[in-house]
Amino acid sequence: MTKLSVAIMVLLAISFLRDSPAAAKGNHERNGDYLEIVLPGLGLATCTVIADWDGCLMWIKSTAATALTTQALKHTIKAKRPYGDTRYDSFPSGHTSAAFSGAAFLQMRYGWWAGVPAYAAASYTGWSRVNANKHYWHDVIAGAAIGIGFNWWLTDRYPGRTVQASYNGNEIRLALLSSF
Repeated sequence: MTKLSVAIMVLLAISFLRDSPAAAKGNHERNGDYLEIVLPGLGLATCTVIADWDGCLMWIKSTAATALTTQALKHTIKAKRPYGDTRYDSFPSGHTSAAFSGAAFLQMRYGWWAGVPAYAAASYTGWSRVNANKHYWHDVIAGAAIGIGFNWWLTDRYPGRTVQASYNGNEIRLALLSSF
């Protein structure tokens, strides 16, 4: 999973560097669209691959609660989007709530080594929504709070083994440690 997180970060960095400002805006929006799905999917894939069935159940609960709450608020509050669309569903950002739900699940369940790159990608997703003129910052912040909040409430730390990285000046070492 760490390799996948690094690959996501590299692809995002390349999209920043290779495009003209006009093309980049569309690419950033598309990247945000992908990350809305990839980050929660990464959480489900992780718990499935390591046979963490309790974690999978927590993922289902937190993802469902995030999605249901986000959609209920969108249809209750009916906030207008910044670009003047006739749809009144801006608040909160669904892309951001999904991305932060995936990132928060990874961090809460498996630790900061998984959470830091996932939170960076989720933050990029939120930024991409504002950059594409699809949401206001308060929509994005609310979406992030919903995704993080449900995982804080519904996700417990994985009781198995965790990975710890260390650097001694010459090399980076990864160690598999027992959880605390």
